[in-house]
Amino acid sequence: MTRPNNSNLGFSLVELLTVVIITAIIAAIAFPSFQNKVFAKTVPQIESTIKIVSLKSRANAGNPYRISLQGKWIRVDSIPNGNCTTTPITASGWSQDPTQSFELPDDVSITNFPPNGICFDGTGQAAPGTVRSFDVINNRANSRAVKASITISLIGDVTRTLYDSNNTVITNGKFY
Repeated sequence: MTRPNNSNLGFSLVELLTVVIITAIIAAIAFPSFQNKVFAKTVPQIESTIKIVSLKSRANAGNPYRISLQGKWIRVDSIPNGNCTTTPITASGWSQDPTQSFELPDDVSITNFPPNGICFDGTGQAAPGTVRSFDVINNRANSRAVKASITISLIGDVTRTLYDSNNTVITNGKFY
């Protein structure tokens, strides 16, 4: 009977450790870029919500819609036959639109959001005299973009400006 050849028994410990170390290095390089995509997805989601709310307000003439920030939630509410500027955000007439409301991820926060929300009257325009700009903050330290300043024009157009950690405008528009 012949003895089995030791080279055919499997992988050595050194070979297994080499594969594990290479896999760990690749994961360490790739993981931060996946994490930064949370901010890169949240800002466009906020922008599209604003545009949709403006269009809904225009389609449902006479029924204003309001976007408010309540804790970690961007909330979209409507009030039938109401007035944006005179109906307080806590009024019982407002009803939430769950298809447009969403929770912010843990790594994203919003500052300078208008305390009474952003209201769109029945013509799809942002109510005159209301603050229509705020900042979306990326709380991850290793990201290129740390702040997105969002401004809503009177007619409901949305513009975004990205800033790096030195508060310098990022001109190529990349989030990470």
